[in-house]
Amino acid sequence: MLKSCLSCAQDGAACCIVASEDFVRAHKLENQAIEFVAQALDTDDPTTFDSESAMELVGCSMTK
Repeated sequence: MLKSCLSCAQDGAACCIVASEDFVRAHKLENQAIEFVAQALDTDDPTTFDSESAMELVGCSMTK
């Protein structure tokens, strides 16, 4: 997997191959490896639950 092939979180497509550092070194993949230190996704804000709309409950406002 190349860095240029990584997908943005918002388009719905992604791939992640998890490998140990030992595997990466053994197969000489250091120049292609990407280390994820942290990731976060925040989707539910108060409007999701304050509204009586079923559309809001399933996250319609997140798409705008």
